[in-house]
Amino acid sequence: MGIAVNSTAEILPPKVENGLPEHTGNKTKCALLQYIRDGGVEYPETRANNEIVHMLTFSSAKKRMSVVVRRSATPCRVYTKGATEVVLGLCQDMQRVDGSIESLDNARKEKIGAEVIEKYVSQAYRTLWLAYRDLDVPAEDTIN
Repeated sequence: MGIAVNSTAEILPPKVENGLPEHTGNKTKCALLQYIRDGGVEYPETRANNEIVHMLTFSSAKKRMSVVVRRSATPCRVYTKGATEVVLGLCQDMQRVDGSIESLDNARKEKIGAEVIEKYVSQAYRTLWLAYRDLDVPAEDTIN
């Protein structure tokens, strides 16, 4: 859900029959939207079904952007995406593919950087880190 709500990009239907979809917005954001669409997530529905309380647009100084979404299970969730080294540095835990949570100490973060991130960076790939955090405060208090 974080990819869907933490973006203003759009993938529009082709203008001509058998044409390619029209991508509006940043190419990286469109690629992320296509990624979740390929996985069966319809991002317009996800956006419509989740109340965005506040969006912190991308800042080149902070190298990240975030969006605050009101949820029923917790007062709100913050989704962040940005430069891998920046967002990873803010994380305390990591959710594994099986859903389990792994604690991230500095040694583990350095290992991820050396073994995973550098592998892609050395091949000239652009890497992003996606993160979320549930907050126990009302969404109105997160804006400040």
